[in-house]
Amino acid sequence: METGDKVPDEKTVWAFREQLTKTGLVDELFGQFIGYLESNNLIFNEGQIKDASFTIAPRQRSTREENQQIKNGEGKDL
Repeated sequence: METGDKVPDEKTVWAFREQLTKTGLVDELFGQFIGYLESNNLIFNEGQIKDASFTIAPRQRSTREENQQIKNGEGKDL
């Protein structure tokens, strides 16, 4: 794809996906895709959900003195 190529907008992509779903081609296409993966000995794990949620990590509140000690290798093991 070149930078000047036209890219379909979201409505076009949505309409295409809806048409694939209505005609039942989604299952056929994914079946072929899974078959391709399996024929190339690639692993396909069905039914797995990966959690990608963001969490706030606790912030370390060291003093400047403590930070300098840590940099010097003099920090205490907790």
